[in-house]
Amino acid sequence: IHHYHLGQNRPLPWFAQTAYSWLTADPDPDIAAKAANKAFAGDGFHTRGESDDDYIQRVYPELEPVFTEMTSLTEHILAPACACLQEVLP
Repeated sequence: IHHYHLGQNRPLPWFAQTAYSWLTADPDPDIAAKAANKAFAGDGFHTRGESDDDYIQRVYPELEPVFTEMTSLTEHILAPACACLQEVLP
């Protein structure tokens, strides 16, 4: 509920594909950050990133300034859901 209330007051820097890429990447922080950056910015050729969305681009044109907050939100929002899925699905 805390994050819901935060989101009612300002846009939260939480991007589903970027968050999932970061969470499921290698435990090495540098590799995880690269995976998140690729999901956010795309590869520049064939894959579009979440930052290509006009609404995201308007509020968060770059991931770096909000990366720490995005990862914190991911640990609180997405990580518990993924942990539950791993318990339920073989």
